[in-house]
Amino acid sequence: MKRFAAAAALCVLATITLGASTASAAADRCTGTKIKAIGKKESRLLSCSAKEATRGVAAVEPACDNKATSKFQTAYDKPGACTDPPSTVCEAIADDCQTKVRMALPDGDGTTPSVCESKRLKAAGKKASRKLKCYAKAAAKGLPVDSAPGGCLDKASMKFMAAFNALTGCTGDGNEANIEMLIDTECVNQLVTVDGMGHVIGICAAVASTTTTSTSTTTTTTGPACGPPSACHDVCTAGAAECTSCTTADGAGTSGTPGETCVQAVCAQDSSCCGFAGGTWTPLCVSEVNSDCCPSGGTCCP
Repeated sequence: MKRFAAAAALCVLATITLGASTASAAADRCTGTKIKAIGKKESRLLSCSAKEATRGVAAVEPACDNKATSKFQTAYDKPGACTDPPSTVCEAIADDCQTKVRMALPDGDGTTPSVCESKRLKAAGKKASRKLKCYAKAAAKGLPVDSAPGGCLDKASMKFMAAFNALTGCTGDGNEANIEMLIDTECVNQLVTVDGMGHVIGICAAVASTTTTSTSTTTTTTGPACGPPSACHDVCTAGAAECTSCTTADGAGTSGTPGETCVQAVCAQDSSCCGFAGGTWTPLCVSEVNSDCCPSGGTCCP
């Protein structure tokens, strides 16, 4: 009887342990699935931009982007909530990725098509997707991302360079390194957060932080470190519509122009944030204040 009781207890313990292990693995796979979905969306969006480079915007949009968004939301939400942010948070960063890369590779339209630019835009999307797939695999297995020479991330870069340089005669000739850096920054690094060992510890963190009260969720804003709070307290919330006087920590913006404002620095990098240009000041724009307005290391917005 004692042996039976002991065996039963061991069986229960094994079941509990197995259940905990399975739950942990499921959580890792959940995040991995979401990262992979983000990469596919960026690839699809930049494929839309590639079509625009040969057919023109009117012939492609908004149907192409809408289709990419629909597929993304379904894939992102399929594994459940995990501990990751809602799809809209990651979607905003992916959309900005498309905008930034298209600004860097602007050639081609329905009147003057550019096959060269089209190929490069498509290559940019594939590069982002391949790199995010590396992180997705790592997250699913609980392993550090393969950043070794000749490894997963390196292979994604090499394939991009080969595709990018397969054609010439459009924007980007001789500037492939900077274009690649842009893709890494805007389409990959803003979407995954890793620890010192390369393990994925979060996704889509490049947005404004929020605080939850008993009645609502509101965006937390403080006076920026790059200037007196009284001078530019609105930059975190209102952006181009309100703030025109916040200078950077060293008195110059990213372009080196003395007195350049926070908003001008952000808008120089991302016109989609500029209210006067028809854009909207979104949480993503808030996150860009820290990198574009405060290059000396200040933190303008939490």
